[in-house]
Amino acid sequence: MANFDILGQTLLKNLKKHFKQFEYAVIAGGMVRDHELGADWKDIDIFVPYRGNSFQLESLLQKIILEGKSFGLTLNPEVKNKERNRDYEFIVSEWLYHDAISVQIMFINDVGDVNFPNRLLETFHYG
Repeated sequence: MANFDILGQTLLKNLKKHFKQFEYAVIAGGMVRDHELGADWKDIDIFVPYRGNSFQLESLLQKIILEGKSFGLTLNPEVKNKERNRDYEFIVSEWLYHDAISVQIMFINDVGDVNFPNRLLETFHYG
């Protein structure tokens, strides 16, 4: 697989540049774990702290659909977006990066500040 630093960080940088809601977003999950273990990773998981209603989130998703194309991000047509629950509510949206790499953007019910990564890690499942 391609280098984690190049693909993951480039994608996250573009999301932060285009959408203020991604200011405190982080890459976490299997990509980071597998990169650290020297294994191949299968997708990019981006966690975004988000406090908005469903109308606001739908509006943001539509903006990502429109603007994401400019940097290679498109909605994955084969996967339905879905809600999930763990210790808190979050919404998962499924994307493709350059038509090849699976990306999950997870909107987490969180205020979003510099401590978001630490709060995320406290509830993270490392399986």
